[in-house]
Amino acid sequence: MEGRILLVCTANVCRSVHAAAVIRAVLGRESASHLMRSAQVPGPTEPIEVVSAGTHTQNGWAACAEVVARSGGRTDVVSHASRQLSANDVASATVIFTAEAEHRARAVSLVPDAAARTFTLREAAALGTLVDLRQRTGSLADYAAALDHNRGLTDPILDIADGHGRTTRRHRRALDEIEAAATTVAAGILAWRTPGSDA
Repeated sequence: MEGRILLVCTANVCRSVHAAAVIRAVLGRESASHLMRSAQVPGPTEPIEVVSAGTHTQNGWAACAEVVARSGGRTDVVSHASRQLSANDVASATVIFTAEAEHRARAVSLVPDAAARTFTLREAAALGTLVDLRQRTGSLADYAAALDHNRGLTDPILDIADGHGRTTRRHRRALDEIEAAATTVAAGILAWRTPGSDA
C-alpha cells in the first residue's frame, strides 16, 4: 500500500503546490538502495505519493507564476491543475499537512477520524524535532502517529498566511515560510524512512 501525503491550502495554486513540490524534491533523494535494506528498518518502506488540494477553489486553475518560477520549471508544477478538497482526498491520505489551522479544521470536518493525522505544516515541523528515530519503522503512517503522539509538546499551531494576490513582498515571504516548513517536514520523513545512524 502506498503512503500518500496531502497538502492543503485555500485555492490550491500557491502554498500547497509549493509545499508539494518541495516535499517531492526532498523525498526524491531517497535512494532505491536504502529502500531495499529493509533488514535495517523494520516494517514497510512504501513509496510515497504527494498530492495537493484546496478548500475553496475551482478545478483546473494553474499554479501561480511565482511558484512556477521557484520550481525551475518542474513538470509537476508547470502542469498543475487545482482541485477542490474532497472527503475521499482526506480519507485516502496517510498524513495531511495544511497551510493554516482553518484548512486543518476543514479536512477534519470532512473526515473526523483524520484528526490524528492532520497537522499544519509548521506544527508538523515542530513536532518532527521531537520524534525518536530509534522507534522508526519506515512507515509513513507510523511517522504520522509519532507526530500525533508529541502533540501538545510544542508551541500552538502556527498558520502560514496566504500571500497570493497580495504584495510581491508578502507573497514571497509566504512562499519562503512554506518552503522552510515543508523542507523540515520532508527531512523528518526522510530520516524516519532511511536506515543509518541515529545521531
